Amino acid sequence: MTKALIDRNPGILGGIPVFAGTRVPVKALTDYLEKGETINEFLDDFPSVGRQQVIGFLEEARAAVVARVRPRSRDFKNYLLAMPNVGEDSLFARMPARNHPDYINPASRKL
Repeated sequence: MTKALIDRNPGILGGIPVFAGTRVPVKALTDYLEKGETINEFLDDFPSVGRQQVIGFLEEARAAVVARVRPRSRDFKNYLLAMPNVGEDSLFARMPARNHPDYINPASRKL
């Protein structure tokens, strides 16, 4: 079993996610990176967080984002029709612009 990278405990900082074994919020890392600071600068300012914790967190975050990305399909019509419980509002919200090669005229869509 792998060691947890992130802890969430109501007794530590009111339950906000922190790096395991520390009181350093995960948001502190994302704030540093958002400002353009480096991982080394973050680690210098928060010595209780290990480099492997930061790298592990970033790898898990990347994997989670990649897993959520839908595959790009040239057969966009079949992709939309295969989606379960797609309402008309969300269907049209997902349709490409009229000048996009995947555009399908909604009037020609067979239900």
